[in-house]
Amino acid sequence: MKHFLAAAALAAVLACSPAEAQTVGGSVSINATTSSANAALPVSTQAYPAVLLEYGVGAASNEIWYALGVGNTTAASTTQPGGPNAGALPSVGLCLSVGGGVNFVAAITGTATATLRVTQLTTCPP
Repeated sequence: MKHFLAAAALAAVLACSPAEAQTVGGSVSINATTSSANAALPVSTQAYPAVLLEYGVGAASNEIWYALGVGNTTAASTTQPGGPNAGALPSVGLCLSVGGGVNFVAAITGTATATLRVTQLTTCPP
């Protein structure tokens, strides 16, 4: 009985513990084409250090390459995945924690057009 009460008390404490809130700071879209296009991140990366990169509706059939950087950042369709600041965007999207110096995102496609949705958050989704 003692173990049951201890487990019940622990469950009650865990159920009442506040979860870390995720807050959206802002969002921007980039209409990516075969020429690099960029946009400023909508809010400070100090307050919203997580950057969620997603394909716009119906855009996942056209691969997007992205680059994060400072100022007039450009993306290249030859960038290989593997680095946190540039690469091919996975079909499921990607959430990155970025440093305070990052303030621009760029996107490019190999063919056609696609929309890159960029959302800044306090933390990446689990």
